[in-house]
Amino acid sequence: MSDTTDKFEHIPFLKAGFVEWPHEFNRLMRNNPKVPPSFWITLLHLWSATVGSRSHKWGRISFSAIPVRSKSARKFIAALCEAGFFWCTAGRYGGHTESTRYQIQPDKMLVDWERFLDALSWAIHFGGLEDDVPTRKFGKLVGQAAKQSVDPMQDSVRKLFRKT
Repeated sequence: MSDTTDKFEHIPFLKAGFVEWPHEFNRLMRNNPKVPPSFWITLLHLWSATVGSRSHKWGRISFSAIPVRSKSARKFIAALCEAGFFWCTAGRYGGHTESTRYQIQPDKMLVDWERFLDALSWAIHFGGLEDDVPTRKFGKLVGQAAKQSVDPMQDSVRKLFRKT
């Protein structure tokens, strides 16, 4: 929750709190129309759980709380972690003793986000959100492409994202 919540206490809609969101994300949304709204909703929830948390450190997120298709949210978060935007510490689901924790990686620059969104849009274009593409594979492919800054139109990248 923002430290400026008191400043807006006269606005009932904001009484529950709000999260600061980088203005640059708004520009990236407009410039990347092939990236679906479900990605931005997932990112907003992950951002809120980490950057917007009271500790501003580690955050936990429940996939059932993200109002998008769960398989897509998992793939988006896997890609964000593989690309190095968030650190992820996996919890133990079987015993329900600890949930997965996430933390923002502070050293990422605008160019990194642009490369990631480019790789993500191509992964989606080549069918990455289809059910038969495993979450881990999707995350690794998008993460690799974003880190390598490869032109997705090259044949090698097309093959990388093509279902095997």
